Amino acid sequence: GAQSDAEEVLRQAAADFPNDPVPLQELHALARRSGRDEDALAYLTAAVERAPTDTDLLVALGHEHGSRLAMGEAEEAYRRAVQADRANAAAH
Repeated sequence: GAQSDAEEVLRQAAADFPNDPVPLQELHALARRSGRDEDALAYLTAAVERAPTDTDLLVALGHEHGSRLAMGEAEEAYRRAVQADRANAAAH
């Protein structure tokens, strides 16, 4: 279907642009919407690996961990977001 086609295009984009977190961020969103929580977390974690100081991704990772009640991991992601950008109000 359309979602699997979109995922294939995004996976190819992630492979073609190994420094760009956006395809992985979009794959995270698709996986989350379809209830594939483990895939969603894996995609978001990989996006953060590509952009380790992106506060939006770090805050999203904190939310993702928090929704799983993985509070230690959530706290670490939020801490990294604050360190990356002290002015990011969403992380404070």
